[in-house]
Amino acid sequence: MIVSDRVLMVGAFEKHSGKTTLSERIIRKFAGKGVYAVKITIHRTEDADQSYSVTEDKELRPDKDTGRLKLAGAVKVFWVRCNSSSAQKAVAEVMSMIPEDAPILCESNMARNYIKPGLFIMVRRNDAGPKKETAETVEKFADMITVSGMRDGVLEYTPDVCNDLRLEGAAWKLADR
Repeated sequence: MIVSDRVLMVGAFEKHSGKTTLSERIIRKFAGKGVYAVKITIHRTEDADQSYSVTEDKELRPDKDTGRLKLAGAVKVFWVRCNSSSAQKAVAEVMSMIPEDAPILCESNMARNYIKPGLFIMVRRNDAGPKKETAETVEKFADMITVSGMRDGVLEYTPDVCNDLRLEGAAWKLADR
């Protein structure tokens, strides 16, 4: 297992929970600190030659999660597509592509099985829908759970994670810890 306090992992209990919106807000807040972003997607395949891929997404497309992270101010955004048997290798590869002194925001539930981050934050919708299978296995590791909900047309989080985060060098910390 990779242990790294420079990784802030953001996971979610349900689809459409506001995970990428929260990630964008965090990246914007810390953009001057040189944050790298990693989006990990489960890619189900049994083809050994297609077990995983790691690509840098340079497109500034607001209709794609990786584009939104780049537009928010991430130095670089990597998109990892892997299956459960290739995840550990894929995670190690993407980590080797990022400078050792750079803070990382990683969107993933599954990667929590292979990385012990400085902080693992999970997002839950206030109108909770069906729980992701990957959330079942990692929710016990969450350092903070925030609940997302619309208020006056704006997505809000309780507690407000952005107010509680800080960076010490490249290490992610909660303000009260």
